[in-house]
Amino acid sequence: MTLLGSALWWVERWVRRTELDTEGKADPGVPREPGYYFGHVISRIDRLDTLLSPRRAPDRDPGRRPNGV
Repeated sequence: MTLLGSALWWVERWVRRTELDTEGKADPGVPREPGYYFGHVISRIDRLDTLLSPRRAPDRDPGRRPNGV
């Protein structure tokens, strides 16, 4: 849950910054370019995806080839 909350926090920062850019306003709470915040969003989502993805079972016989060849 912490990772999801972190991703949502960065989404909020990114949305806030893009809205301020559209309005031509500044806010010391989000001083960086929108891409900085979006990069953090993507990073958190990638980590969340990795954690939630089903893990691939290891091959039982790594030397065996498909179709018995």
